[in-house]
Amino acid sequence: MKRLGIVGAGYMAENHARVAVESGRAELHVVIDIDSRRARSLAARHGALWSCDLSAAGELDVAIVATTTDAHAGCALPLLAAGIATMVEKPLGPDIASAAAIVHAAQRSGAVLTCGFVERFNPIVIAARAQIEDEPIHFHAVRHSPSAPRIQTSVIHDLLIHDADLAVQFATGPVGTVTSSSWTAPGTGAVELADAVVNFQSGMIANLSASRVGQRKVREIRLTTPSAVVELDLLRQDITVYRNLRQEQNVGETINYREQTTIDIPFVRHNGEPLALQFRHLLELIDGEHDPEDELRSLIAAHEIVDAVGSVDGPSEPLLVVG
Repeated sequence: MKRLGIVGAGYMAENHARVAVESGRAELHVVIDIDSRRARSLAARHGALWSCDLSAAGELDVAIVATTTDAHAGCALPLLAAGIATMVEKPLGPDIASAAAIVHAAQRSGAVLTCGFVERFNPIVIAARAQIEDEPIHFHAVRHSPSAPRIQTSVIHDLLIHDADLAVQFATGPVGTVTSSSWTAPGTGAVELADAVVNFQSGMIANLSASRVGQRKVREIRLTTPSAVVELDLLRQDITVYRNLRQEQNVGETINYREQTTIDIPFVRHNGEPLALQFRHLLELIDGEHDPEDELRSLIAAHEIVDAVGSVDGPSEPLLVVG
């Protein structure tokens, strides 16, 4: 049974506490938040201790950092330096420098580190991998939502980063170039709409669109390979696979066009809530069932993409090589 600490006591922290306790593999030992009322309330629900001081994390086996983004590094760096396995909610930090600093801290201490890329554990995404028989050449993602005033983070770090990470997972080579456009809400200074085109060195192109100024929630991904198009609806939790067999065009008195395309709707196996599967993955990293170095190598590319999207001066030079 792992002794768990949660740093932060907001909405995501509540969900992390719930799935950790339900797993039966961790005991919520302490909740830490600068707001004593919130820390006390969340801790009381699970019979845990509470504190406003990060030093209360001293006896933990594992920690989850679910604070505001700008506080991630200040919390994660001491935890990692103490050798505590840590999951940091996405993004690791508000910029590539802080994200790289957190990854480097894990490298120095040897502590397990992962990031809250929960879409990696979405059953639709997992099922889609089984449908990919050859190298993807196009990844198109739309992640739109209505306005969410409670969220202060840029839509780039809030929503677009999820699809940036998935694009990296499906690509077979590193990121090449990133071009983007964004819209900032008047009076708030917050980026609420962003579109990006990511060219991977493998040749795959990713189009990523994220918005918090929509009128409905959309979570759609379309993957194109030379032999198939795989469409994912993450809200409806379904997949449709299209494979074109042939097409004809006859020119006579009239022009007739015909095509033959197979349409498959694969079965999607649901093995649990994605957040719970993510927590299980964290415990498996600690227990050596997955390679922590591979995990570190998988974390930074999405942060480099969002850093390029959010930079008014264009993409920065990569700051991190995990080898």
